[in-house]
Amino acid sequence: MAPPTADPDLLRAVRDCLAGQFALAIDGEQKAIREVLEQQLAQSANRDKWARLHAALDTLRALGPHVRVKLDAAVRKRIDARLSPGQDEFSKTARFAASALSLVSEDEVQEEIAVGNTTRRLREATGDQFYALNSRLAVVMGVTSLEDERSPAHPRLFARAVIDVIAELAPDTPARLAAFAAHDPALLQALSAAYRDANALLASRGVLPGFHRSYGAPQQVPGVHAVAHEVPGAAPPKPAAPAPKPAATAAPLFERLVANAAAPEAVVRDLVAAIFGRIVSDPHLTAEARSQIARLQAAVGHAAATDRRFFTDPGHPVRGLIDAMAELGAAGASHHHVDGKLPEEWIAEEVNALLLDERLEMAAVAAARDSLALLAQRHHDVLAEDDALVRTVRREEEQRAAVQDSALEIAHRIASAEITAEAGAFVYETWRPVLVHAHRAGGHGGADWNAALATLDDLLWTLAPRTSLEERGRLAALLPSVRDHAAQGLFRAGVPAGQIEARLAELDRLLAQVRREPAAMAALVTTTAGLGSRIADDVTATLHMSAAEVQDEELARGSWFEFTEEDGSHLRARLNWLSPVQGACVFKETARNRSFALSMADLRARRDAGRARPVDGPGVALAGIEAALAEMARERGIDPGAMHAS
Repeated sequence: MAPPTADPDLLRAVRDCLAGQFALAIDGEQKAIREVLEQQLAQSANRDKWARLHAALDTLRALGPHVRVKLDAAVRKRIDARLSPGQDEFSKTARFAASALSLVSEDEVQEEIAVGNTTRRLREATGDQFYALNSRLAVVMGVTSLEDERSPAHPRLFARAVIDVIAELAPDTPARLAAFAAHDPALLQALSAAYRDANALLASRGVLPGFHRSYGAPQQVPGVHAVAHEVPGAAPPKPAAPAPKPAATAAPLFERLVANAAAPEAVVRDLVAAIFGRIVSDPHLTAEARSQIARLQAAVGHAAATDRRFFTDPGHPVRGLIDAMAELGAAGASHHHVDGKLPEEWIAEEVNALLLDERLEMAAVAAARDSLALLAQRHHDVLAEDDALVRTVRREEEQRAAVQDSALEIAHRIASAEITAEAGAFVYETWRPVLVHAHRAGGHGGADWNAALATLDDLLWTLAPRTSLEERGRLAALLPSVRDHAAQGLFRAGVPAGQIEARLAELDRLLAQVRREPAAMAALVTTTAGLGSRIADDVTATLHMSAAEVQDEELARGSWFEFTEEDGSHLRARLNWLSPVQGACVFKETARNRSFALSMADLRARRDAGRARPVDGPGVALAGIEAALAEMARERGIDPGAMHAS
């Protein structure tokens, strides 16, 4: 077997994807990151911590306008160093070996511990994504396997890049570590997004496109899209749908056309003209996109004369470039600026650069394709924010997630509190809307959420029987503030004034009862079992599917699917939103600028029936090539056969 061949151009594209998406995601979380430090300042009674927290905040504020550019450059530098390992410190996974700890300063040790702990959490949380990306990178790097510690996408590289950028302005190690620790929640989201986009990029380039994203899983078998797990006592699973009969591909027809032609070069020239004629008249593309694609016709004609794989290879760079231009230049969609330019400006810039040379260089075409594909991904993300159907699904999902998180949080705390069933039911009914409101306002873990939890803890403490003098003294001191905070929380949650008064009156009654008869109340202490079915209903009503189901279906935002309609026609749509809470998939058909939603069960049924299948992209180039080949074949009396291929 021939050894694998490395692809440096694709490696650079992956590096740019990882660095760009990671930096973009961290930049978008700067406000939330600073809020973490502000919250720590507000809650800390230890004045010794204030100086380092203030210094960390000042550092992040100063970095704010530059963090994206600096972080992008830092990640690129570390990935490049890993791809060309040597004595450069940036190529090392760890800064120093454990045996050398006695030779370094305490500050360096603390920094290494912080980076190591963060790396471990990132590695555990992104395990499946990292495994899939590592497997794909091994192919691109031309090696049979790639150890985790040698991976240019190792989580430690990203953690190190963050702390490198912070260190540029942080006055000392405590401030640097405080600023770094505040990034913890954002790091996971940013790294997951970077891995997702890099995996999607490599899959679109044909690098293990059917790879199953879990440890030890076999490569995907054609025709089978889910993994069946035997469950004791469960009904036997349905047999997997048989693999569809392979359709005729474009290659044999093109070869027949050339073989039967007196002038093969004329066949190539006429096919290119027909292909571009169809694409540039496509009403689903903007006039600007059609104009820019048309400018490439002569250059593509020259390239196809010597490289006829354009007609037969689905992964040909020119095909990918046309699809990326079409995806970014889809008509009907609102066009937004991406990195300071409109989509048509990005397309024109890439075309201008490609046409500077007399002939198309495939490496330059591949780089332009990857650049435009990433811009299209970002543009789609912006458009998804404006999609009415996506917004509706997201609002419903946010409400369901808020109810679920709030119900579980209260249940957990009541289970740990020594209160009566009556008090537990009161707390649940009273405080659930407050937590739901805090969740919707600032998110799980936000300042409002944490403040509401702090009040909840105080409320539960006051409702527990207290017998010691010390506890009863604290109770007397705590009651006024608890009552005020409860009233304020109910008011912010929009509870009507009459209901607030009724809730406060009930709180006063329960507090008086527990203060008057602590021993009797202690005998009635219970857990969440005394709350009835309300908590179970609130939690289970929001659970529709598990993350494992999403993984088994191999779904990810940005994936493309082709659907076969009842009349046999085909349409391609992009998965713009995936709701694990509701099990809803929102697709965008860019050709007709419409969105539609399918439940996970509906999508699975369509895939089982062969009416939905994952594809690499919008398929504009493929459709144009297939149509041109079929028309030329009919003109020359050749049966084109079944042309539809992936």
